[in-house]
Amino acid sequence: VSRVQVMQPGDLVVLSSERTRKGMKYEDKVGVVVKVHINSVATVNFSGIEVYYETKDLQVISESR
Repeated sequence: VSRVQVMQPGDLVVLSSERTRKGMKYEDKVGVVVKVHINSVATVNFSGIEVYYETKDLQVISESR
């Protein structure tokens, strides 16, 4: 049984190992979710740089709640 995670601003995330390809710029970095958009896209801050990823491409490692 799989648990669906709902991302919220403040959550710590990494790129999902299921979606990550070697050589991606943020592959080994931890980011902070800044905003989750209605279309299942999240704005993530990786070391001061904000990027957009589909939520399915991210894995929550620490929840802000």
